[in-house]
Amino acid sequence: MLEARHPDVRLVLHGHFYQPPRESPWTDAIPEQSSAHPDHDWNERILVQCYRPNTASRVLDGYGRIRRIVNNFEHMSFNVGPTLLTWLEREHADIYARILEADRRSRAARSGHGNAIAQAFNHMILPLANERDRCTQVRWGLRDFELRFGRAAEGMWLPETAIHADTIDALVDCGVRFTILSPYQARRVRPLDGGDWQDVGGGRIDARVPYVVRGSQRPDGSRRELAVFFYDGPVSQAIAFESLLRSADTLAERLALVADPAREAVQVVSVAVDGETFGHHEAFGDMCLASFFSDKARARGFRATNYGELLDELRPTHEVELETGADGEGTAWSCAHGVGRWTRDCGCSTGAPEGWNQAWRGPLRLALDRLRDAVAELFERRGARLLKDPWAARDEYVDVVVRDADPAAQEEFLERHLRSSTGNGGAEALTLLEAQRHSMAMYTSCAWFFADVTGIETVQNLRYAARCAQLMREFSAAHLENAFLADLAEVHSNNGRDTGTSIYDNWIRPDIRTPRLAVTSRAVFEWLGLEPEREQSYGYEMQEASSEAVVVCGHGGRRGHLQLRHRWTGEMGEYSYIALQLAPRHLACWVAGADFSRHEQLARECARLRSDLGRVDLMRILTDLYGVPVSGIGDLLHAQRRRIAECLAAERISAMRVHYRALYDDSMDLLRDFAEMGLEPPAELRIACEFSAQKDVEEAAGNLQPPFDAESTAHLRTTLTTARELGLRIRPEPVAACISRHLETQVRGLVERSEMACCRAAHALLALAEEMQLQVDRTEAEELMNMRLQQLLLSGASDDTSGVEEILELASHLNFAVDEWKAAAVAPPSDTRA
Repeated sequence: MLEARHPDVRLVLHGHFYQPPRESPWTDAIPEQSSAHPDHDWNERILVQCYRPNTASRVLDGYGRIRRIVNNFEHMSFNVGPTLLTWLEREHADIYARILEADRRSRAARSGHGNAIAQAFNHMILPLANERDRCTQVRWGLRDFELRFGRAAEGMWLPETAIHADTIDALVDCGVRFTILSPYQARRVRPLDGGDWQDVGGGRIDARVPYVVRGSQRPDGSRRELAVFFYDGPVSQAIAFESLLRSADTLAERLALVADPAREAVQVVSVAVDGETFGHHEAFGDMCLASFFSDKARARGFRATNYGELLDELRPTHEVELETGADGEGTAWSCAHGVGRWTRDCGCSTGAPEGWNQAWRGPLRLALDRLRDAVAELFERRGARLLKDPWAARDEYVDVVVRDADPAAQEEFLERHLRSSTGNGGAEALTLLEAQRHSMAMYTSCAWFFADVTGIETVQNLRYAARCAQLMREFSAAHLENAFLADLAEVHSNNGRDTGTSIYDNWIRPDIRTPRLAVTSRAVFEWLGLEPEREQSYGYEMQEASSEAVVVCGHGGRRGHLQLRHRWTGEMGEYSYIALQLAPRHLACWVAGADFSRHEQLARECARLRSDLGRVDLMRILTDLYGVPVSGIGDLLHAQRRRIAECLAAERISAMRVHYRALYDDSMDLLRDFAEMGLEPPAELRIACEFSAQKDVEEAAGNLQPPFDAESTAHLRTTLTTARELGLRIRPEPVAACISRHLETQVRGLVERSEMACCRAAHALLALAEEMQLQVDRTEAEELMNMRLQQLLLSGASDDTSGVEEILELASHLNFAVDEWKAAAVAPPSDTRA
């Protein structure tokens, strides 16, 4: 094994954690993504594989037992994309909190320099952006960081590390201290005090020291300067693509080779990769990282740090000049042709079958540019009437975005920026700013990264473009959407069928939500007796002015009046609706501007005609009163339609369960006979009986109560044993999930309330799972137990000794290596943090 190279070797391992935004711009929720099955969407899959594990990664001993649980974010430099942080805060607040806490702890350990750095907000390729968008993206990224992490960011990760001269100026002008680049983006270097330039092109720059890159002159004549760290190309490549994360020892060996043993001065081993490498791209990569930071780094003489702390210690002595790319457009880490990957068919692509091209990239960017420019012109012209300074207001609108359209944040923002608080100026201003938000989101870089325009990332950008055009309808006599569609006709897919226009018509237009569809959604769900979910209001807050059941010409339904307010734009509206069930599975809804007389007119018109009025005549009357178009279940989103389908089928399924139950009860003796003869029952009988037995076992597992001893679990044991004796196959996963939830509850009770009864109950559940041969997910229980063990370390021997022994016994049952914990609980070490 190689010895530590030098005591003055610093190690900075940076993870760029990012996912493209996947939320619908109309619902703020991520629709189900079939390509991520069995997970709901790709964010959820990568959360399980990467984001969660890296906040609580297991370090194992030689027997596979847990020695400690480590938050990798405490030890590595990192950035997390603002849109990903928004999703984590909304959907997984515990993981979000762990990331923020890791940065807080790293600040305490590293001279006030936190591990986290900022990222340009929408992952837009900044060299390809216009000047206003580029500056806003930097400002939004910095402000988002400040509001979340409670401090100013020292550094900023550039999307795809894309940089050019104007990007340098934008970073410096916004107070960014440093950024991180690929060694292949460096062209030549020289000492800061002048001298000859040294060619370092082709990745040959010495990445063990920081550099200064100079921008343009300021008005006072001084040059803008930005510190730059280059990551080591070969070792970063090996971590990302060559399975270097299979072994912490191998990782340590490879990193040790980077340091120069002859160098007396402080040097850095700098590594940067996608954060998703640690668990998503490389399974269990998080555990390799945790083991490395816990045991291997210090043994090799590395001192883990971050770029902010390092820059205080290791001042740049050389200036670097960057490669400029074609026509000065800039360079990036994932394109060998400057930034061509995001604007033309440069030859770089991911996942492209042979014979495909990316000629669609240029026309797509041109279409978006034209839409952006048309929207910007309207924003500037109309915004000047409403806002003191439209572009300054846009830069500060991030305060509303980060606070998720909180009404207080909107009010504070409008107080600062509105010219007048009278009239509807606030809603108009917010609508203009929302259009700007989406006009930047539609440039998320992933849309150009992959093989074809039909990819989910490109389609997502088109959704943002559609929302942008929709928001600007009230401000433009020209139909922005039509002009955009004409440009999209020049975007051709490799499948030989689709253009940007057909993709828009087939995949985007059905998702566009309007106030009328929001009313339809509410009316349909009310009629069916279903509780609407947040995403089913399409961003609108709804208040009922009236609502009642009705029967019109023998058709049941519901009518009412709704008041709507869009939570982002403040758009207000009042609508009258009537929803009628015209056939068993045909529900139609008519929506019109609020007019309380419409319902009375309908009653009078129906009464004037005969009571057995036909459906065609009834629909004509309704259309005359309420207008067109008629909407219904088919106009709702896919997830809503599926939920409604489940509701409509519920009665049939319930009846089926009754029949299956009777068949199961009546067939017990017959099933035993088959089992004794070693025969499997006929499929028709087996399927029905397995369905009922499965429900029995799941219900018994769900109804378990503490203390989970032999008596309280007898029903579950008996039910499962009976099913197995009858030769019925029971799916264990739902039963294991029930046991896992019970286990988490009990361990949480131990941690939060110090209830020893919970400790004993958790023991019993683990024993039950082992007896029943269930693969129980113990992730939550292990992480909670780690918290309790940390509490023991802090309290030392002051806890009741017998209680400590019980807790350590449970920890052992949860696969913790408790020997060193036992010693530490009696005499805690000076530094108990993993």
